[in-house]
Amino acid sequence: MQLTICGVDAGKNTAIAVLGMDGKLLHLESFKNKKYEEVARVISTYGKTLIVATDVNPPPKTVRKIASSLNSKLFYPAKQFKKKQKYNVTQAYNEIISNSHERDALASAMKAYKKYTGLIMKIERFVGYSDEEYKEEIIYDIIRHLYPNIKSALGKTKVINNNQQINS
Repeated sequence: MQLTICGVDAGKNTAIAVLGMDGKLLHLESFKNKKYEEVARVISTYGKTLIVATDVNPPPKTVRKIASSLNSKLFYPAKQFKKKQKYNVTQAYNEIISNSHERDALASAMKAYKKYTGLIMKIERFVGYSDEEYKEEIIYDIIRHLYPNIKSALGKTKVINNNQQINS
């Protein structure tokens, strides 16, 4: 199952943007009056969600619930994105963006992708040409902070309570 990064703009009108690990847009959609469980179910059809991103700080409760239900890392900016930033980041998709909610969700996903792409590439170089499933497992574990570093992840030494370590 492929790893994904999902941007969510939550509210009465909710939008999602799902990116693959190569940064390509897999899905962009907006909904009206959907519960977070339903939104999470739609997101999960595109793969194992590595990161759920939002464009506001603090992140909305609904976005936190979606990230938690998908067992994903929550990404949110130190300060709220400006409208112009969102537009600049997403302008290549203007033809398919239907509304501001979709733009916000896509901008969030793209910002998260940009933030983590360097680490993901480093992990991929470190892991080498092993099978794709193993590589995705290591990426997922490192991003979710289940291991203190790449070497530990490769040796499967998990972090427990930030101090203890166990070998798995």
